[in-house]
Amino acid sequence: MGHVNFVLVAGIIFTGVIGPRQHEIAISLAIVSILSTMLIPPILAHIYCKTFLSFLPNDRQKRIQRSYDIKKSLILFEILILIGYVLNLYFIGYPYRLFSSSVLFSFLITEIVISVLPLLIGIILIRIVAFEFDQQAQIGTRNSNQLSKNRNEMFNLQTKLLLLPLVPMCLYYIVLDSLVLMPKSVHLFLEAHPWVALFLMASTILAVFIYAPLLLGLLWPTYPLENDKLANRLRELARQNGIKYGGIVVWQTGSLKIANAAVAGLLPRSRKIFLTDTLLENFSTREVETVVAHEFGHIHYKHIWTYFAFSLTYFFSYPLLYKVVGEPILKLFDHSPFALAFYTIAFLLMFFVLIFPFLSRRFEHQADLYAIKTTQQPTWFKQALWHLGGINFVPPSARWFVRLFSTHPSIENRLEFIDRACSDDPSTRRYERYLIEAKILLILLPLLICLTQIINLTSIY
Repeated sequence: MGHVNFVLVAGIIFTGVIGPRQHEIAISLAIVSILSTMLIPPILAHIYCKTFLSFLPNDRQKRIQRSYDIKKSLILFEILILIGYVLNLYFIGYPYRLFSSSVLFSFLITEIVISVLPLLIGIILIRIVAFEFDQQAQIGTRNSNQLSKNRNEMFNLQTKLLLLPLVPMCLYYIVLDSLVLMPKSVHLFLEAHPWVALFLMASTILAVFIYAPLLLGLLWPTYPLENDKLANRLRELARQNGIKYGGIVVWQTGSLKIANAAVAGLLPRSRKIFLTDTLLENFSTREVETVVAHEFGHIHYKHIWTYFAFSLTYFFSYPLLYKVVGEPILKLFDHSPFALAFYTIAFLLMFFVLIFPFLSRRFEHQADLYAIKTTQQPTWFKQALWHLGGINFVPPSARWFVRLFSTHPSIENRLEFIDRACSDDPSTRRYERYLIEAKILLILLPLLICLTQIINLTSIY
């Protein structure tokens, strides 16, 4: 969820609520408008980064902090693309003005894919601008061949990072397209039982969480961990602590040189631990052990299951809040499609940009505590955190507004938490048990499921 691009999701929402519009505008003008929306913000972002590149301080830590802030501010250019995209939808009638063939829009999935292409391409171009700025901020201008190779690899990675989180939505649209072809009796059943749509989405999300290792394996080529000594140490650590997983694989990040680790998969047999090749090449065995122990912490405290429950909570709470809050708001604006879009986006942002990062940061602290408790190597883990920040060009601290929306605490915050845990600070003891936030979520979910079967969903779905 941390990698979901909400500008792209917002574009999909606007596409769904605005719908086809008829406008007598020349096709050539429509094409110019679409290309301008797609290319002007990335060009402005490039000029913006080039301008600030010459003002970066020479001190390494200050340079990392300043460049990090500049990269984060590029979200403004992505929002600029979104504004242009929405204006094209409304005033030009994109994409229907350009593609008059009804065959292309006979299915929801093809309609969405065609519609968001300019938005997707524009966001990817801005991500590449951010990457090149990052490269030049770190080591100066590389030779053109190396930079071109890195640019191509980053293009592939960013495309995957933008599209893979949208797999549940795409699968849901495919299911809806399939239902269109069903007999009339099926349509009547769905109209009489609109809550079925929620359970279809829930089933889709469940499948994505189960097969998440396969999706993460698409980011980069993977191979099994070949260091037998390290693999045996990690298996023994897992056995001692009752951690079950299917295997440990290594991401080949190529010339991007990204140091990272992750865990994915609801079920033990399909669950995998992912380590990047850069992490293995640059970290000591003890550092890697503590990093993997952190991932074991996510398994031990069932964080993946909690994230699954959180996703379901979003979909089952939406119709309830729509009845209480959404309908009155839409009546005030005469059920304007823009009002519906803004309400839907605001609800999405509340869940996944405010509440989810809040929950995720606590889970990261909990996994950190698990790592130092199980390995008894807090010093090595702290060194690994510093090492991760240095290799990935991430500053140790973050400004308050960045921390508010981040899924991970800053490095300094995590180090301070580890120090408090090592000194047996009472404030860290709550992280040794299942967090109250997770318990509330698990109690809330079945209640929401029951309520969705009571209220009338016909006006929503």
